Amino acid sequence: DRQDYAFIVTALVPCFLAFWSWEDLSRSLAQYLTDNSAMGKAVDGNKFASDLLRPTITGVVVPVISIALATLVSTTVNVLRARQVDIRALINKEACDLRLLRRAIFGMFGTRQHAG
Repeated sequence: DRQDYAFIVTALVPCFLAFWSWEDLSRSLAQYLTDNSAMGKAVDGNKFASDLLRPTITGVVVPVISIALATLVSTTVNVLRARQVDIRALINKEACDLRLLRRAIFGMFGTRQHAG
């Protein structure tokens, strides 16, 4: 139970941190690249980035990536759940086989009270 809680926290905390800090990080990175870039300064006043790149990324790229990652996560969860169900069925079968073996052995070599 404690390990499940740790896994949930480990999975959710980076998502929330990325969501809350995205704007500040992107502005800081843009400012850093503008100040320290070896590629030179934009001569169009950053019009290319604001007119073409940002609408493309926020309009097309982000939804496509989010759908792709959601599909990947759901497929992963589905596969893991199927494995868990299979393992549970195999464990139950093994326990049943052990119980039958115990009854057979005590029925043959033990007393009647041990068979049940």
